[in-house]
Amino acid sequence: IIVLIIMEYALIIWKKDPAGNNIKNNLLNLYNFSENGKYDDNDIYSYKNINLYTSETRHINCEHIDERLKEDVIIFLTTHRSESKIPSLSVHVAGNWGKAELGGEDKQLSIAYPSLMKEIFLEIKKNNTLENFEVIFEVSHHGPLLTKKPSMFVEIGSSEKEWSIPEAGKIIASSVMNCLSKKITKTKAVFGIGGLHTTPILTKAVEKSNLALAHVCPKYNLENLDEKMLKQAFERSYEKVEFALLDWKGMGKEKTRIIELLEKLNIEYKRTDKL
Repeated sequence: IIVLIIMEYALIIWKKDPAGNNIKNNLLNLYNFSENGKYDDNDIYSYKNINLYTSETRHINCEHIDERLKEDVIIFLTTHRSESKIPSLSVHVAGNWGKAELGGEDKQLSIAYPSLMKEIFLEIKKNNTLENFEVIFEVSHHGPLLTKKPSMFVEIGSSEKEWSIPEAGKIIASSVMNCLSKKITKTKAVFGIGGLHTTPILTKAVEKSNLALAHVCPKYNLENLDEKMLKQAFERSYEKVEFALLDWKGMGKEKTRIIELLEKLNIEYKRTDKL
């Protein structure tokens, strides 16, 4: 007998988050969610294998929320802020390579779900009708720390102007729901090293292959990538991480040290420019 295990998903928004509420409104308008109990004194909404929670706690501070929820995967639907203020729709996993300044713990990573993150990223890209909006896959950054179940962030950025655009909320809502209602395409998980916060080189490399990014440590955080963090980047993934994928030009002065570290630990690595 073949038993099909259907995963359960928790979608979480923070009550005071404009982008989260925008996405929530679209979810409730587009899908037949029904009320199903309370969480944090707010209604829980359910649709098939998906539960939508509204949290009183800011998303980056929802430490170990995976231990309190019954679902298998946690997805935070939130705002994305950046100095550049470039309009964007983004996907990433949480984790701190160094000091935890926005939730989580120092030098601790959450559990990535590479193939699902890639699927959602590609679905958003396919559905994006907004002019001037970039679809980006970000490096691992900020909290919260979740170590029992995989989690990710799906965001509207990068400033107040974009957070409440109904179409942006609709694109995120429908893209996430489309992915959660079908079988996830199995990919080869890789750990991305180097490059910019928005991972343009690494993203391009995985888009045209069967690879998917798990954690990504950018150029500006490479000094924090020691043996302990390297092992964590490989271990904290729902799917086995096969090798390290290097944005060669984006490794700067840390290149030699990191290559030596990878070789010392017998970790296979490939360069994006040699794929």
